[in-house]
Amino acid sequence: MRRWHAQERKPGKNWTPYDREFRSHFYFTYADSEVPYESYASAYCRGYQLANDERYETKDWDDIQAQVRRDWERHNGKAWTTVADAVCYGFHKGREHYAYRARYLWPSTKAPWSSRGRGEMATQ
Repeated sequence: MRRWHAQERKPGKNWTPYDREFRSHFYFTYADSEVPYESYASAYCRGYQLANDERYETKDWDDIQAQVRRDWERHNGKAWTTVADAVCYGFHKGREHYAYRARYLWPSTKAPWSSRGRGEMATQ
């Protein structure tokens, strides 16, 4: 298994609060691929960003996966089958993050990503 290098631990321009967990997931999921984390970082970050996208705030991963795949294949060079797990993982971690923020940090105000108001997580 590849060892982490000091530069891989530093937050970059695409860093999120879940960067360490993304790296952990990467090493667990893609450890045999000999491809560096940086090749997948954009996929994790894209999934994380989708969790904050108003178009998808009330949708589950299964509901949006086909659209996300089309968008990914149109705008990125890496094949969807290669990054699908990373994007999905990023999406779910983003949902956890925004649900936490809505519950504990914005309890009496409208969360910036929610049209529901009062910081509540949107439900179906």
